Amino acid sequence: MIAINAYNKKDSSLKLLRANQKVETKERDLVVEKLNTLSQQKLTKRNFVILLVGILLVISLLSFWFRNKYLLNKQQIRELALANTKKALIDTKSQLKNMATRVRQDNNLIIELQKQKISKNTSILLSKLKSKNILTKDGWTQFQSLFKAIHPHFISYIKASNPNLSQAEIRCLCLEKFILTNNEMGLLLGVLTNTIRVTKHRIRKKLNLQSQDDLGKFVQNFRTDK
Repeated sequence: MIAINAYNKKDSSLKLLRANQKVETKERDLVVEKLNTLSQQKLTKRNFVILLVGILLVISLLSFWFRNKYLLNKQQIRELALANTKKALIDTKSQLKNMATRVRQDNNLIIELQKQKISKNTSILLSKLKSKNILTKDGWTQFQSLFKAIHPHFISYIKASNPNLSQAEIRCLCLEKFILTNNEMGLLLGVLTNTIRVTKHRIRKKLNLQSQDDLGKFVQNFRTDK
């Protein structure tokens, strides 16, 4: 009995040991499986982060490329607009310069013809020359358009600072900007030279100027960058 009991105890201890080993093995397997699961989750998370960073990088590069392309196109459009503006300004200056030159040429021709014996044909020619340069309503509108392209604020500032000036006086001041003589202004406006003198006298009186030189300096130095 003693031997049997000892054997049974030994057998029970062995079974208990094996049972404990099985339990420990299962626990170890569970721990390993859990670690593998965590490792897989971390790997998946890392891959997701790498993918997200890659997508963001691609989006950033595309945004940078499109932005540079947009800015380049915008710069080209701005440069083209500036070039067109400069060309238009040069053309406008050329038109006004040609107008002033034509007036001087016509004025010199009229003076030469007037020195000669006036015939019927000469009178007709003088009349044509004068009528060709008269600033009609449409002509004045066209002249203002050209004038404002070069001196965009001159007329508006002159009117604002001197509201008592008439339309004829404003025209005279605009022509004074081109340093035309009284004869040339008269030819361009289709009026007598004396009419120009009277108009300038009224302007000097309204502006408190003493001489033609003062008027010329006033017009040339009149600020339009206020």
